[in-house]
Amino acid sequence: MRRWIVLCLVTALVGSASREARAQTTDPKAQLAEADKAAKAKDWQKALSAYEALHMAAPSAEALEGIATARYELKQDAEAHAAYTEWLEKYGAKASAAKKATAQARVKELEARTGAITLDVDQAGAQITVDDKLRGFSPLPSAVRLAPGAHKVRVTKDGFAPFESAPNVGAGAPQTIAVRLVANAAAAKPVEAPAAHATAPLKISTSDGKGLVYLDGKLVGEGAYSAELPAGMHTIRVTRDGYDPFEEQIVLKDKEPLARSITLKLASKIETGPVQAAKRPVEGIYGGFQLMGTLGVGGMGSSPEKLCDAADRPPEVGSCDAGSAPGAGVGGFLGYHWDPVGVELFALAQYDQQSPSFRWNASSVDQGIGPDPARTEDFTIRRLGGLGAARVRLTFQSDKIRFSTAGGLGLSTRTLYLTRDVRATADPALADKLVTDGQGYLSLAVNLEPSIQYRIGEATALMAGFSIILDSPTNLDDVPRTAPEGNHRLGANGLTTPSYDLASGTQLWMGAFVGMMFGP
Repeated sequence: MRRWIVLCLVTALVGSASREARAQTTDPKAQLAEADKAAKAKDWQKALSAYEALHMAAPSAEALEGIATARYELKQDAEAHAAYTEWLEKYGAKASAAKKATAQARVKELEARTGAITLDVDQAGAQITVDDKLRGFSPLPSAVRLAPGAHKVRVTKDGFAPFESAPNVGAGAPQTIAVRLVANAAAAKPVEAPAAHATAPLKISTSDGKGLVYLDGKLVGEGAYSAELPAGMHTIRVTRDGYDPFEEQIVLKDKEPLARSITLKLASKIETGPVQAAKRPVEGIYGGFQLMGTLGVGGMGSSPEKLCDAADRPPEVGSCDAGSAPGAGVGGFLGYHWDPVGVELFALAQYDQQSPSFRWNASSVDQGIGPDPARTEDFTIRRLGGLGAARVRLTFQSDKIRFSTAGGLGLSTRTLYLTRDVRATADPALADKLVTDGQGYLSLAVNLEPSIQYRIGEATALMAGFSIILDSPTNLDDVPRTAPEGNHRLGANGLTTPSYDLASGTQLWMGAFVGMMFGP
């Protein structure tokens, strides 16, 4: 007995909680608040579903107005026109002047953006579908409003041949289609009147008013259907894109009404093809910067370098090292790209230096101020300058990787400074230092830069590449050289200081760079 009492109490509590939960989920105010929230967030598809569910459960001016507004924002012009028209007919008389004026203005706007067809059917009760969607049975209470373009009209009735038409609807241009159904040959034959059959009313509806309703394999409506049907077994089927189909067999008993409310479930398996990302064109304004390391290939062509490399250098040169010509630079570019070709301006600031060194034996030749003693000479030739060029860029890309090559012609300007440190071999305390003024040149310059870029954002890419730069001191200017001097000495001994060429011949720099590119 005690167990039975406890079981009753638990059942009552669970039932009460269930009823309360159902009441909360079907509370019209809560549903309206949810729909209004989606509308304020401009999530019009979600708002439309919420307003339609609310209107199905509890029709109201607010729900119908929400449906009309959502369809208007979703550019569903024909459906929005129908919703606004229904709202004006049912609720317009009691609505505020502002809301009524808005609805009337939008109806007028939508009439200009849509077309209307009137179907003049000579047989009552004929089924009318437009674009495979059931619109009702003849005579229709009003014209069918449609978006501009081609449409498909089909009118059918038992005993008559189907009527089909494909009208081209124009915006703001109503038209009438005369439908004259022709009796089938079999229908023209006299038949015996069927005996009276047992019938029962059937009403089918979906929870949100959407989905195609089939009865015994025949499409009979969308979202809802009601009719008086023969008693017996029938099959109901409801389908909708993105949802699992619903199917049920029912048995109608004579004069016993039957109603079915159907809630479709989201598809348990959704198959999609591979997502293809849209290729982003390389088009528009772009720019970037780069940091590079360079090496002068073939040296500078300076006098100390040439002397060290000469096969017939004088016997006084005990040993020497011509030295390499390392350097660095920073550059930037700005241009406009038409996929796959771009045009840009490029500027580069660059520094490099060369450090030849010599060990000289004592000279037996009097240079006019006495023979040179045995000594070491360490040279540093510093070059500072840069170039500006107009370049063409060719770019190809995949989803993340770009391959690009830029090349062009411009002008370079360079200034060179020479420093010579001399120490006597016999007495290192005897020293001399020569520092010359800057000697410059102007030259035509050629630049070529292949690179690869990795996109880290829609308009940002990391860049790495290889740079080649060419110029020459003599194509527009003279060889930069220092003036000879006669006032340098190592103690009591004179020190020969001739004129030094600082750079000559073709100057070639090659080196890797890294940077970033911004733009398309």
